[in-house]
Amino acid sequence: MGHLLQYQSDVISNAIEADIDVCRFLWLEPGENKPPKTIRWHAEKHQAECAGALSELLPNMYVDDLVVSCDSVADARRIAKEATELLGKGSFHLAKWASNSAAAVDGILAEDQEPSDASRLWKTLGIFWQREFDMLIFHPPERVAEFPDTKRGVLKALASVFDPLGCLAPYTVRAEIIIQLL
Repeated sequence: MGHLLQYQSDVISNAIEADIDVCRFLWLEPGENKPPKTIRWHAEKHQAECAGALSELLPNMYVDDLVVSCDSVADARRIAKEATELLGKGSFHLAKWASNSAAAVDGILAEDQEPSDASRLWKTLGIFWQREFDMLIFHPPERVAEFPDTKRGVLKALASVFDPLGCLAPYTVRAEIIIQLL
């Protein structure tokens, strides 16, 4: 059994403040969980040079967040290095690196790392990640008490649970089935 590592990094464009309106297209909403077109285009342009990074980069990127799980520290370092090199060719700077293993981020500049606050929860794609114990934490919707004590109210509460990765689906679907059987 290897190490499970996760990175979260934000892509920062090297845009001069005066040119920010010209570069606004970099932050357009891409839709359907795809990274911005400029990052995708750049990654595919350099596909031959960085095939390993490309296979990890595109499917694990949402807008400007890159979240990757690795089996070992060596894999994490390799992916971080290749992704940094690949996107660096297009003047995209990866920052806010975080991992549950300090060894995995040793080769990354300190200013590009997130502070290693053990008690802090990182929010990744709407889900909280406790990096010290490598746990995903789901918070129930705050409005649950507002729903009436009816079947419809319970179904509304279940539907309001934000679960983009489908981790809670086995539980929410079972609860919905139980409610339908009543």
